[in-house]
Amino acid sequence: YLGEGTYTVDGVGPSVEVDAGDVDRVRAPFTVSATWSEPVTHFATEDVHVTNGTLTNLTGSGDTYELTISPTTDGDVTVAIIAGAVTDAANNDSERNELTVLADLTRPTVTLSSSDGLLVNAPFVVTASFSEPVIGVEATDFAIDGGRLTNFVGSDATFSFTVTSRREGEVTIDLPANLVGDLAR
Repeated sequence: YLGEGTYTVDGVGPSVEVDAGDVDRVRAPFTVSATWSEPVTHFATEDVHVTNGTLTNLTGSGDTYELTISPTTDGDVTVAIIAGAVTDAANNDSERNELTVLADLTRPTVTLSSSDGLLVNAPFVVTASFSEPVIGVEATDFAIDGGRLTNFVGSDATFSFTVTSRREGEVTIDLPANLVGDLAR
């Protein structure tokens, strides 16, 4: 007698979705979620290949894991879950998937210039040229010693404003370090 039974055939390996949320540009370590289509076993750091970065932490179980990635230099950081990294309960190998995030570890620099020259006797226009697009720039970010700032305009990487001297002598214009951010998170 062979008996009777119902068997489930599972010939499909687990797939994985890797996601960094709404982050596409980073300046610091970031979290990647790896969500499998079904519970998996033996998912470990050697199953993840990172270019231009380091996997510094891996936590989770079943079908949900979190990876912490630390970028190494400016440029693309690719996080890839290798094919065959894990198996499901039916011993099927997993599929490969990856994501790429841009690392922007270099803070923007700024150059202040004026076509009016260094010796003036009237209000003069100053241009602030950043090395890359920036966010959060406001007129109040600039410290003006000996003058007053007006007519502040601009966007992306170029801003301009008018400076009117309050007295005879030097007018100093300063933008404190790390006050302005770029598009990286």
